[in-house]
Amino acid sequence: MNSSRRIRNALGVGLALWAVNVTAAQHSILIGGGYELAASQAQIELNLGWVKDILESRGEEPRVYYTDGDDPAPDVFWHDTLSEDALALEPLARVFGMHYLQGEQYRNHGLQNVIDTTQRDVLEPALAAHLSALGEGDEVLLVYNGHGAPSTGREDEVALKLWGDTRMSAAALQDLLDTSLDSAVPLRYVFTQCYSGGFHRLIYADSAAGQDLSKPLRCGFTAESPWRQSEGCSASIELGDYRDYTTFFFAALKGEDRLGRPLLSNPDQDQDGKTTMFEAHLYTLEHAHSTDLSRASSEVYLEQQVPFYMNWMSFPDTLPDNPYGALAARLAARLDVPTDAIVGTARARLATLRRQHLEQREEQRANREEGERLRVELQAQLLKHYPQLALPYTGAYLALLTGQAASVQSWIQSQSTFPALVQKQDAEAAFALNLLNLERDIAQIEKLIRLRRLAFYLAWLTEKGDETLQADYARLLACESAPLTKTP
Repeated sequence: MNSSRRIRNALGVGLALWAVNVTAAQHSILIGGGYELAASQAQIELNLGWVKDILESRGEEPRVYYTDGDDPAPDVFWHDTLSEDALALEPLARVFGMHYLQGEQYRNHGLQNVIDTTQRDVLEPALAAHLSALGEGDEVLLVYNGHGAPSTGREDEVALKLWGDTRMSAAALQDLLDTSLDSAVPLRYVFTQCYSGGFHRLIYADSAAGQDLSKPLRCGFTAESPWRQSEGCSASIELGDYRDYTTFFFAALKGEDRLGRPLLSNPDQDQDGKTTMFEAHLYTLEHAHSTDLSRASSEVYLEQQVPFYMNWMSFPDTLPDNPYGALAARLAARLDVPTDAIVGTARARLATLRRQHLEQREEQRANREEGERLRVELQAQLLKHYPQLALPYTGAYLALLTGQAASVQSWIQSQSTFPALVQKQDAEAAFALNLLNLERDIAQIEKLIRLRRLAFYLAWLTEKGDETLQADYARLLACESAPLTKTP
């Protein structure tokens, strides 16, 4: 039998198994938030709430675990427009190096029906109890929105950073699934945190060995590799600014963006009237102008199974006729990169962008050092005139700001070095934005190179891969190609 037909047949069988099981109960589990208040940005809450709303609109009742659960204490922070009173203290905040906290607000989360905290000693037994009650005919969707911790060794040692500064590694989650989840219950996942790619080790029976696929099948999507940070933890509440994986992936599944606007293209590539999770992933790869190099479990499997020598091969100029070849061609056109000279053009552009990034970093460093010199100098002069300011949380400090706040602010603003300090501190935000935009541009070129490589890897698998590899790849792709829920 023709090898490409074998993959199509295996994929067809896998999709049929998912489609036939339309009466299966999907159990959606959403986990999210920061590991402490200072790392629990509003974007995480908004992301998880948006995913929750999408699932609920399709008849799902997701189980939600978020930060401190139902504790009424603040567990979310965000930046808001400054009030007049807050603005009046800005000169003082600048001199004491706290200006970047101006406008920061704290509150308890607004998510409804949160089951409990994400603290590991609470979350782990709660998940175990729920998963242990599932059996044949059930499916699990696991979505995480929060922070991730890196690994200095194995990929499966990357971890979720949970409330109370606790952690759960990919290997620990693998153990939890192995001991709690029935062998007949498949699992799909979406991990969007930094270093999330290490959680693709869940697709294997042994997360450390990474050889045989798990039974039942596990598949999913991550915002990044095991070794890179992802985009998506802003304290801003401006939805139009978000470019993270969640924003594009779930927009494709919903059929509109977070502001209710039309999508940038139709993600339903096979035009069958429904967008699958894999199609949403391809949409994200094409349109997310972010720092992320996102990946699907089938892509990771493909990269790990091709012969090692293919990493150093010179591939033909003509892109293969498969989804990654088509996607690479569209991205190349958007980036103004000739499809018959992707590697040479991309490498040259990467060299230019990385040089610009290094130059910006050097300028940022020099600006920061000069700003800090001005700040320390001005603070020393201020404390000579108002020594009470060195005693925060005391009566003397309170009395000074209650009775002489205007005088303190006026004195600061009258100093000849204050305008220079303001300029240096404000320039820091511009440097950060410029660096972020350069990192996003670099990621687009790196993404193009990776898509081209995936196109040739898939062509190799189709033509030369053995039947076992082709069947396993098709099983993963079938798992990824199911809809988000059983209900459209």
